Amino acid sequence: MTLQIPEESVDFYLREFTVNWFEDHDDAPDDLDDYNDLIDGIRCHLRDENETESFRAALAWLLQAPDSEVTRFDGGSGFSANELRAILRHICQRIWGQVPAPTEAVEWI
Repeated sequence: MTLQIPEESVDFYLREFTVNWFEDHDDAPDDLDDYNDLIDGIRCHLRDENETESFRAALAWLLQAPDSEVTRFDGGSGFSANELRAILRHICQRIWGQVPAPTEAVEWI
């Protein structure tokens, strides 16, 4: 089954880490826990916008997707696919307490 997920929505949330973080910081954090306040804010926004499940499915898919699919969400930060996957895993752990099972396929709309 192919899930249709708005690319713009996923990009909106991931830009917190790939773009907005750098408005106040020169470098990415040494410890991913430094992102926790951002993640907590995202969790509330996801709930308020009823986007929690689609974001979860998108992250599950991106964690096992080809590098080119992952880096399309780097926001120009220069993060590698593996660096982005580490951030995605951390987001999943913080919001859901675990990394979700892989999603079969995602179609960006």
